[in-house]
Order: sequence, then structure tokens, then C-alpha cells
Amino acid sequence: MTRSTLSITKTTPLARHGMVVAEHPRGAEVGARILERGGNAVDAAVATAFAMTVVEPFMSTIAGSGTMLVHLARRGQTVCLDFNAVAPADELLGAARELLGQILSKGPLAVQYALEATLRGFDMGLDDGLYMEATLFGMACGTDDMKEGTKAFLEKRKPEFRGR
Repeated sequence: MTRSTLSITKTTPLARHGMVVAEHPRGAEVGARILERGGNAVDAAVATAFAMTVVEPFMSTIAGSGTMLVHLARRGQTVCLDFNAVAPADELLGAARELLGQILSKGPLAVQYALEATLRGFDMGLDDGLYMEATLFGMACGTDDMKEGTKAFLEKRKPEFRGR
């Protein structure tokens, strides 16, 4: 595993097969482990995001926002996923309900595991929280819903999750 170090010259580490960057080193380690085990960049990014809810819950949550560029090499396309959101105070409740609807439209097992990791992670030490998150992520990756979600994304259609 390649790790960056803080130095005055700000030397950038080089990686042969991919790199994961996160605000907390433990978040980056989770993503790097996904890559080492054969996962792709999106797998690593999602795992890192979930790990960050454990190591920096004050900065990262399951309902967080961001932007992701995904390069689909076989298609020669780069896709931008924009999940940023800001709502004025008087629209906050409506925006929260809309976000909840979006979350609940995802694979029910993935949502269940993400909520479990987030809620249980608050009462765990860092190592236990990261272990639990990695275990739940692995369980989610083995579901039929994960396969359906990936297939639907590639086919540009709405997934039909079944909670399996």
C-alpha cells in the first residue's frame, strides 16, 4: 500500500495501480484495501466515503454531498455524478424529505447496512468501526441488488431492487 507523507516539498506519492485520497488516513486505507482486493475505483470511493462517516462523523455522513468523475474506459466516456445540495432554511424540511426519498429508492440492503454502520459506528472505537464498515460493505457487494444496481447503471435504466 502506498501512503503519502507530509513534507515541506509536498512530494506526491506515485502508485502503479490506483490511489485513494481522503481527509483521514484510515478512510484512504479502507479504499486502498478495496483496490488491493480487486475492486474498482467506484468501489474504493464508496468504501472510503462510508469509512469517513466513522472516522470523521462530524464532516461526513450517509446524507453527505459531493461530486465524482467516473471514467468508463470500455466506452471511452467520463461521467460526472453530482450529488451536491444546499437548501435555504425555509426549504430545509422539504429538501430533507426529498433526500430521504432518494435514499429510500436505493437498494434496501445497502441502505440498511449504511445506516447500521453509521448508527453503530458512533459507539465504537475506530478499529471496530472500520472493521464493521468493511464487513457490511463486503456483504452489500455480494447481494443481487448490487449486481442489479451496477447493471442498471451501465444500461442507463432505473434499477429494480428486491432486497436480496
